[in-house]
Formats: sequence, C-alpha cells, structure tokens
Amino acid sequence: MSDSVELSATTSQPDSVLVRVVGELDIATAPAFRDYARDRLPPPGGRMVLDLGGVRLLPASGINALLELRAACEARGARLELLAGCPVLRSLALTGLHRFFTITPLSSEAS
Repeated sequence: MSDSVELSATTSQPDSVLVRVVGELDIATAPAFRDYARDRLPPPGGRMVLDLGGVRLLPASGINALLELRAACEARGARLELLAGCPVLRSLALTGLHRFFTITPLSSEAS
C-alpha cells in the first residue's frame, strides 16, 4: 500500500480542468485524490480530464474514487474523461467498468 500520490491541476480554458495523477491510487491515497479532484470540478457544461498515465496501481479503492468523481461531475452537468495507461485500462476492463467512462488509451511510450 502506498502513502503518497502526486496530484496537479491546470486549467487551459475556463470550463476545462486537467488533473494529473502519478503514483498508486489505493486505499491510502484515494481520499486525498477524491478531495483534490472534487475541489476542482468544472462548471456545468465543462469537462474534467484525468491524466492517469502515471498511475501504476488501481485497486478497488481507486476505482471507487473514480466512480464517485464521475457521479459528482454528472451531478454538476460536467463531463469526465480519462487518459489511461495499461494499469488503469486493465483494472477497468477486468471489472467491466470501462463502459462507464470516456477513455483515451495512452501508448506505452507515453506512460
């Protein structure tokens, strides 16, 4: 279990937020990630892009945090999009939850 995750956010347009996540999104780090991302939700009609290319591990607690963030975006009328490398893609595909997200796969060279 990890005890740290690196989070950063940029806003290129008033209605678009990019949140980068690096590390393991597990039971120790998921609450901090969830709070960080919720504090940066885009306005209604906007979008949040999560760059998960630096996520090495995505167990159930991390998946749950993604689902909660998806619900928060939907409640606000915003879209959530994921940029994901192999570890995230694998976890979401194994659980069948990939169908609930808009995902852009990252090549192995980019992650």
